[in-house]
Amino acid sequence: MPPPPGLVEGCMGQLEQFIHGDHHGEYSLPVLVRAALAHVQFEACLAYAALCRRPLTSTKLLKERSGLSFPTASKAIEALVDLGIAREITGGRRNRLFAYDTYLAILSEGTEPL
Repeated sequence: MPPPPGLVEGCMGQLEQFIHGDHHGEYSLPVLVRAALAHVQFEACLAYAALCRRPLTSTKLLKERSGLSFPTASKAIEALVDLGIAREITGGRRNRLFAYDTYLAILSEGTEPL
């Protein structure tokens, strides 16, 4: 999962350090494992950015806006549903729409006007 908006910059720095190794250029994981983990995190960030643009989305819309493949976009949305962050609102098997109002509520906590 991507980090909360206020932590993105620091986390992206940490991701870059992870990709490039420690300050000596040494790595604790094999290159293939590092590449896979970096790729998953990057795809999660793309999905997150696409979802933040609107309160409802579909797998097709997520695919188009993020550049992810349809299967990857579908898995990303299903992961959010499994975590209780998003919910399917149409009840169908095709052309489903997803709301992520719970996630937006979490992000908005503490930002209410005084």
